[in-house]
Amino acid sequence: MKPTLCSKCRYDLSGLPGVGNCPECGQRYWITRGKGIYHGDSAEARGGRIVRRLRTIIFLVLGMIVLVAGTIVQLATKRQNAFLTGLGVGGLLLVVAYMSYATEKEEE
Repeated sequence: MKPTLCSKCRYDLSGLPGVGNCPECGQRYWITRGKGIYHGDSAEARGGRIVRRLRTIIFLVLGMIVLVAGTIVQLATKRQNAFLTGLGVGGLLLVVAYMSYATEKEEE
């Protein structure tokens, strides 16, 4: 038999009364109506999580590529502005990647 889990903290509610509060987090549940009960992730929720994770990885990789490219161009041409541009754009992409990661964790 599949365990009945709290929707907030995933505490196993098996063996508890049909209506009550989760002993772990206090979340109100009603087993027969499915309120406060974890129903598992839908395919749409999993797909959204994958898209958010890919977005974060893409921003991170792009930020690193721009930082490295700016450094290489600066070393090859001795132009300080190439390094500063790479540092600015790459740094901005890394900040966006961090914000994407923070948002991704918040939404879980």
